[in-house]
Amino acid sequence: MRQVRERYNARARKSCPGSLKKGKRSQHAPVTVSAEIADPNAEIIVPKSREQKEKERKERLIQELAAQSESKVSSKKRKRLEKYIDKKLRQEERVLIFEKLALRRQYRLWSCSLLPH
Repeated sequence: MRQVRERYNARARKSCPGSLKKGKRSQHAPVTVSAEIADPNAEIIVPKSREQKEKERKERLIQELAAQSESKVSSKKRKRLEKYIDKKLRQEERVLIFEKLALRRQYRLWSCSLLPH
């Protein structure tokens, strides 16, 4: 008969693979479903549309500029202020559009240069 030699790390090899890890997980971290669903009647947050974001931003700018001036604003001044804010918002939007366009052009030039001629 052939004599069987004891293998390296024999005791650890006798256990089932992964059995201790799974057992430890279940003991130390019990799964609580009720904690995840704390309030079923909570409001669902819907992302704002682009128009809503622009409107809020415009209102915020108006409030900031109105807070800076201590006197009351007449209707003419209010109209001028709104035109000024509209113009600034359009300028910022234009800058963002040009940045996106520049990135897109750089990518196109880069991808075209990779093509074999």
